[in-house]
Amino acid sequence: MGADSDWFDAVTQLGVTHMHTLTFSGGNARTNYRVTADYRNARGIDLRSDRREYGARANINHTTKDGLFTFSANITPRVIDRNKSANVYSNAIKKQSDNAYL
Repeated sequence: MGADSDWFDAVTQLGVTHMHTLTFSGGNARTNYRVTADYRNARGIDLRSDRREYGARANINHTTKDGLFTFSANITPRVIDRNKSANVYSNAIKKQSDNAYL
């Protein structure tokens, strides 16, 4: 790759994202719950900008028999795995501008 190279084209790609979610819920007059799990895979326009996320959420609500108290619990864990780009755009700009003076 020399002075005629398109450095932006060399470091970019078509960005694509997809997400999958699965949810269960139920309950009765005094107790209800909802559980959700999700997965997201995002490929950014930068060649090294991949990102994967795994998450879940669990909610439960319960009201006492006399209706005096309502108890709630929520848990929301999330794991994010990303491939961080280290100055890929600034490096491309620098190479492009360096080649402009050749």
